[in-house]
Order: sequence, then C-alpha cells, then structure tokens
Amino acid sequence: MLILLAHLFHRKLHITQGNINDRNYYKKEDSLKLQLQEYKDRVYSVFPSLEQSTLPVNTSPLPSAFSPNEIKGHEFQEWVNCELEIRVGIGHDCLADLRHAIGLNHYICRQQQKSAHGLREMQQVSKQQSDSSRKKGFIICCYIQNWKRISCLLSSDHIILTRQVEDRLKGLKLLSQYSLGDSGGHK
Repeated sequence: MLILLAHLFHRKLHITQGNINDRNYYKKEDSLKLQLQEYKDRVYSVFPSLEQSTLPVNTSPLPSAFSPNEIKGHEFQEWVNCELEIRVGIGHDCLADLRHAIGLNHYICRQQQKSAHGLREMQQVSKQQSDSSRKKGFIICCYIQNWKRISCLLSSDHIILTRQVEDRLKGLKLLSQYSLGDSGGHK
C-alpha cells in the first residue's frame, strides 16, 4: 500500500506541475485518473467501513482526507503512518525548493544592482524577480496545504507522544507570517 501511495503522490505532483500544452498531458491525466480509481477501489476493499464516508469532490481517499473519527482504530495506523512519512518528505522538498527560490531571487537582486543599467535590462530583471516571487508564493502555499494535511494526521490519535511527533516531523513546523519575514511580528 505504501508503494502505491507514494507512486500516486509522485504522479499527481508531476502532472499538476506539467504543461497543459504538452500533447501527452491528457494521456497522462487519463492514466492518473485510472490509477486513482484503482487506488480508491483498493482502499475501500481494505477498509470497507470508509466506503460510507463522503469525501469532497476530486479528493483522493487518503487518511488526511477523512475526519479523525472515521479513521480511528488500530487497522488504520499503518496507513496513517505511511501518509505522514510521505507528507514529511514533501514538506522537506518544499523547504528545499523554497531555499533555492530565495537564493535565486537574491542572485537576481544582486545582478540588478551590478549590471542592469538600461530600460530593457531593468524590465528583464523585473520580470525575473516577479517570476521568482510567484514561485516562492506557490511553494509556500504547497507547504501550508501539506502542513494542514499533516495536522489532520497528527490529530488522528495514532501518534500520541509529543516526543514521538517531533521525531516524526524531523524539524517541520507550521509557517507563520513572522517566520516568513513579517518584521511586524503579526501572527
């Protein structure tokens, strides 16, 4: 189940970031929909009690998509832990991407100060800065969405001890406005 879950995460992230103009995009999308349906069927065959649950439209049947009351019980523990491990990895990937985007933005700002003297150069640097800022915003949104799912998993009573939670998160934390550089300290 872990391998199938990890494969679906990878495929879903790859396709949503793909270029829609790519002629193979719709083939990939259809393939993903078929794999997702196979995954749903497998989940409902392993956990028949979840078949009566109502999931929001276009939501994969992952432990974080269900209410904590729906996935109580020992039989769900391994499934919850699998998703938690994958989400922690995704969180660290988001942080690595964010570090890269911040470094690129810093580099662009230094280049602007050094060499952008004409109107065309300034416009090009300005476009690069706005693209970099947009990318940072997207990465932060992905991290926040991932953190919400992690919070749902942590509230499911399958991980009890605070020390155990800290070990499992491997340094991930909730992002606040202050940690994102808001010097005013507002939260």
